[in-house]
This record gives sequence, structure tokens and C-alpha cells, in this order.
Amino acid sequence: MTRLGNTIQINVTIPRNLNEQIREEAVKEKRSLSNFIALLLSEGMKKRGK
Repeated sequence: MTRLGNTIQINVTIPRNLNEQIREEAVKEKRSLSNFIALLLSEGMKKRGK
């Protein structure tokens, strides 16, 4: 699914409970953690109209 040149690395610090919640949601949707986070970022940018 990922094409060469479409990857980035982002390092962030988030509260432990948010980390656990994100991991649980990724498992529920049967996605890898990185894929799920990419989806969240993409949806967030769409909502902002960017």
C-alpha cells in the first residue's frame, strides 16, 4: 500500500493512556499501528479543509 517516497518519520510524546487507546483502536480495525496513525492524520487534515 505504501509507495516509495510516501513515508515519513514523526517522533511524538503522548500520554500512556492515549497510546494504549490508539493501539486498541488499531487492533479493532485490524490495521498496523503506523497505518492507523496515518489514517488518523489524513482524516484530521481533511476535516481541517487542507
